[in-house]
Order: sequence, then structure tokens, then C-alpha cells
Amino acid sequence: MSRLLVALLVAIPFLLLAPMEAQGGIGVFGTWWNGEDVDDGFGLGAKFDIKLIPLIGLDLRGSYVSFSDADMSVVPLEAVGALNLGLIYGGVSVGYYIWSAKDVSADDGVGGSLFAGLKLKLFGIGPFGELRYNFAETKIEDVSTVKADGFSANLGVSFGL
Repeated sequence: MSRLLVALLVAIPFLLLAPMEAQGGIGVFGTWWNGEDVDDGFGLGAKFDIKLIPLIGLDLRGSYVSFSDADMSVVPLEAVGALNLGLIYGGVSVGYYIWSAKDVSADDGVGGSLFAGLKLKLFGIGPFGELRYNFAETKIEDVSTVKADGFSANLGVSFGL
């Protein structure tokens, strides 16, 4: 938990120092993730959108996903780049994944995803949905590798932009 607190303390000044004209909006979402060595994981997340130009966007995300079958959880802290084509968007994410497992140690690591989504906007508020393919893994007790590569879906609402 202390690693998450340190990551948040590092990220907050960067978010506050972003130019006001570049600030876009915020969003919250629910997530489902099914990985190669882990079954269904469910969680919640939040994102901060930055509109660079109308066609290209960037967002910073943090979420928490708990995998029921493996007594594991992960906190992905991600930077996401997206190409916006009206209602449809897609792109890539890279991030730092903080893993936790019950009664054993799990190594943190770098991961990412490819994704496509659909968003609706009306007066700055709108629902969005994404389908992602994630690339992530952790090493348990420095012995075995747990691969979480697989599909996930996010459903949420964003405010702003």
C-alpha cells in the first residue's frame, strides 16, 4: 500500500501543474479483466484526460482490480495515448503495475495494452466503453510467473472535454 501512496504523491504535482488550457476532464469506470493465468478480475478506476489536439488525446489512469481465483490484485498506473475519430477512439497504454498476492510476495512490473473504445458526449458528460488487450505479468516468490495477458473491458462516464 505504501508504494501506491508514493506513486500518487509523485503524480499529483504533475496533474496540478498541467496548463489549464490543456486540462480536459475526469472519468470513473468499472473494469473486468480475464488473464491467461488468472480468471475474472473486477475493479474500479479513475482517469484524467488531457486533450492535446482534437485528433490526439492523452489520459492518466489509476485503477484497482481484484482477481477472485488467484487471491491477487493489481493497481495499474497508466499513461494512455489515443487517436480520436469522433465517437470511436483507439490507442495504446503503458504503465507500472503494482501487484499484491495473499500470503506470498508478487513483483511489480511494467505492462501495457492495445484498446479501442466508443464514447458519447452531451454537454461535457458522457458514457464510454473500451475493449482492451493487456500485456502484464508478475513473478510470485521469485519462482513462478503469473501471466495476466488477456482481454479486459471498461465501462464508465467522463466529465469535461
